Amino acid sequence: SRREYVAYRRRQLAVYRTLEGELDAQVASPPPSDERLEDFTSLAGAAREVWLNYAPRLRRADVVDGEVRSLGATTSPATDELFLPPSVRQYVRRIKAAATLDGDLLLGHVFARYVFGDLVVEAEAQPYLRALGFDPPDPAIDVLAPLTAAIDAAALDLDDDKQVAVYYETARAMDLQTRIAHDGRLLTLDAAVA
Repeated sequence: SRREYVAYRRRQLAVYRTLEGELDAQVASPPPSDERLEDFTSLAGAAREVWLNYAPRLRRADVVDGEVRSLGATTSPATDELFLPPSVRQYVRRIKAAATLDGDLLLGHVFARYVFGDLVVEAEAQPYLRALGFDPPDPAIDVLAPLTAAIDAAALDLDDDKQVAVYYETARAMDLQTRIAHDGRLLTLDAAVA
C-alpha cells in the first residue's frame, strides 16, 4: 500500500542521512598522512576515497526526501527521530559507531546500502513498484560495476585484520538493512495477530 511504501522510504531516509553525513565527515577530514601514527578514529582513508569519487552518483538522501514529500509525507529530521522504529535506530547507531571506531568500516555500509540495497534490490523492484502506481527514482545501476571494483580495491589495500573487520561490518549492515525492509511488514503482522 501507499502508506507502507512511504513508511519504508522514510526508514531508508534516516539511514541515508546518517550514512551520507558520516561519509561527508570523512571527506571533510584531512586524508591520513603516512608520517603520523594511525589513530583509528575514522580518518583511515579507504571509505573516504570511495565516497570522494562516487558521492555525486550515489547520494540518495535528497532523492528519497523528495520522493517522500511528493507522496505527501513530512521528512523533517526532528520528526523522523521521534518515530524511528527500533531497527532503524539500531542501524543508525551502527553507522555512527563504525565511523567513530574506524572509518574504513563504512566501506561495509557503502556496499550494503548502495550496492546491495539500492542498485540490486531497488533495481529489481522497479517494475513492481511502477505496476502499483509508484514512480520510484531510478537507481544508478551504471555505477554498480565500478563502485564494486572500487570498494574491493579499497578493501584489498587494508591490512588483513581490517579486511576481516570490514567483511563483518558488511554482514551486519546487510542484516540491519534487511530488518528495516521488513519492519513495516512485521508491525502489520503484529497488529493483525493482536
